[in-house]
Amino acid sequence: MSTLTRDKQLKPELAANLRLCHRRSWPCWLTAEEVAEMLRVDIGTVYSLARQNVLPHVKIGRIYRFDRDGMFWQARESYRENRGA
Repeated sequence: MSTLTRDKQLKPELAANLRLCHRRSWPCWLTAEEVAEMLRVDIGTVYSLARQNVLPHVKIGRIYRFDRDGMFWQARESYRENRGA
């Protein structure tokens, strides 16, 4: 049975979590902490993947900013490549 029916509404905390999961709720440029939270990995992993050019990013001085849409595009392309193999 669905968690949402016509006569019932989602609990506010569940609705907030669903909104956070939607990619448009994230800003266009993410911090390393936001990327780590989104990918559910350690922040060191995020920096390591950035240094290996696995995650699309720009480096401004010592600060990394990650392209939100670029990460989703890259993940989608990677999925398509692996699915075809």
